[in-house]
Amino acid sequence: MEFDGFSEYLSRMEQTSGRLMLAEHLAGLLKKLTPKETSPVLYMVQGQLLPPFAGEPMGMASRLLLKSMERAMKRSGKNGVEKQDLADRLAEIGDPGLLAEQLDLGHGRHSPEILEVYDNLTAIAKQTGSGSQDEKIDRLATLFLEVSCRSSR
Repeated sequence: MEFDGFSEYLSRMEQTSGRLMLAEHLAGLLKKLTPKETSPVLYMVQGQLLPPFAGEPMGMASRLLLKSMERAMKRSGKNGVEKQDLADRLAEIGDPGLLAEQLDLGHGRHSPEILEVYDNLTAIAKQTGSGSQDEKIDRLATLFLEVSCRSSR
């Protein structure tokens, strides 16, 4: 499944208040997945990358997300937004995903496959050591540019 298709399902589920309708959306999503995609998608639906016992958090604080967004903006030619402006907008919006979507970072020329995005996010989460923060920022900025605006959320 393409990541944009997954993002569309997430958007529908986010807008759904009833449990039965939410279950219908999730069932529809699961029907479209390959067996290999099922576990990663179920983790991501829960806001995780791995099971809790794996002990691998994403490892990126809000300020690193903002740096990733800032780097993606510079790469896409959208200069002029200062780091403090992004921090202020995040404080106002309250959700880094909504901010990423509003910044219109993604080129959306092609939608990467869901496993490609999952593997990138997992690699970012597992990255440690000297220079790992800058590498995480760089990889996430690249990912922001590869997906559509909705998917960057």
